[in-house]
Amino acid sequence: MGGRFIQSFATAAEKDQYVIPETINSGDWYLVDDDETHEGHKTKYVATDASGSMYLEYAGIDSYDPVGLATETTAGISKGSDIDGQIFYESDGTGSVVGWDALKQRVTTIEADALELAFYNGYTTTTTISTIPITKRSVLANLTTSGTLSLSGVLPQGKELSIKARNTSSAEITITLTNDATWESKKPNGDNIDSVKISAAGAIEINIWALDKRIIKTDA
Repeated sequence: MGGRFIQSFATAAEKDQYVIPETINSGDWYLVDDDETHEGHKTKYVATDASGSMYLEYAGIDSYDPVGLATETTAGISKGSDIDGQIFYESDGTGSVVGWDALKQRVTTIEADALELAFYNGYTTTTTISTIPITKRSVLANLTTSGTLSLSGVLPQGKELSIKARNTSSAEITITLTNDATWESKKPNGDNIDSVKISAAGAIEINIWALDKRIIKTDA
């Protein structure tokens, strides 16, 4: 397009109010924003009619697609924030949730607390005196045969298991207890004990306390 660039109008309304000065030559041109939608420009140029009067003639649209701020439904530019729960942008352009590390630590603590509470609520059952579960503080062992008392894992220091050992058979059974570097088995009076018998249809209580050694005490 020949001629000179004369002026840019922000809106079509501004263009309509514009009076072409006498210094303007035919062929000079203008840019007019497309009614403030900012989706394109209309190009107008100065033309001369049969009587010699000049007017603005439409030439075409120069479209463009600007990137605006992102919305709930539209992709776009976003800016970082230092407010908890919002997105902060690192120097390499990657985004991080503000407070994420602290939140993860809190969740980890809550999970640990929940597991601790679960240990004291309810009880577990088993049918063998070996590999007694340690997920609950209280255990009900319904036994039909003799065996050696052992745990399914390492009972953490300071924790305690209370076992109700019930003989559901019609004959006496024997529970073998351990005394070594990590286990200490005691009667209620404090004397060492290596085993305990449960009569047919009888029951005893066994407590295990993890304090340095695993201390076993039985009421039998």
